[in-house]
Amino acid sequence: MTVAASRTEVKALGVLDMANIGAPIRMSHVATPKKNDTDVAPGTWRPIDGGDDVGDAAFQESLEWARDYTAIVMGWPTRHDITSHYVGVDGRQLPIPAGPSLFGAFCLALMRLVALAEPREVRGWIRHQLAGLRAIPLDNVAVSAAFDPKSGSFAPVGAIEAKLAALGQPGPAACALCIVAAGQPIKYERTTIDRGNGCCRMTTALGKEIVVVEAIDPVDAIEKLLKLQVGLVVPQLLR
Repeated sequence: MTVAASRTEVKALGVLDMANIGAPIRMSHVATPKKNDTDVAPGTWRPIDGGDDVGDAAFQESLEWARDYTAIVMGWPTRHDITSHYVGVDGRQLPIPAGPSLFGAFCLALMRLVALAEPREVRGWIRHQLAGLRAIPLDNVAVSAAFDPKSGSFAPVGAIEAKLAALGQPGPAACALCIVAAGQPIKYERTTIDRGNGCCRMTTALGKEIVVVEAIDPVDAIEKLLKLQVGLVVPQLLR
């Protein structure tokens, strides 16, 4: 996270699927003050480099849901515009984004960005989480979860084993934990760390361990991250 006079930045970790091979990505979301400080209309969001029509229909829909969820639940900036982009963590060429699995990563990052850039816009019913959301880092927290518009909850994604295997590797892609949808099928053995917060440790097909947290929705994910951080269950979050 970087906060300067001209802009606010939130970094996060995501993962794409490249023909059933996980491709971790570093995401950057930047809120820049509008040139006209009297303009109080909702800020714009440019979600990805290359234009607003990059990716398939499911990916585009997941971006719309991430924005709508953030605006409805958290609030939306009126004095800033937002731009987002991502890069591969290991230098490999990234695929054109497809599918809905980046919803969770975009949504949590946008919610934190609103909390940092325009806390006055945060809605009353979630204001009790404002301090925690502003403090908790997402740099090494991955989210791989789609969205179910009927329930307003996270939804399971495909190729999760390949994605977790890539995130569990040491190096620039290594993450403190990965948040998935509650009930996400995963074909790995697990060891419970914190049952109350849906937190367990899994050994991937590549023999590396990764911590996985199941969450019902983005708000539940934030609450669990705060509890895990305070309880030092996952100390990497504090780095």
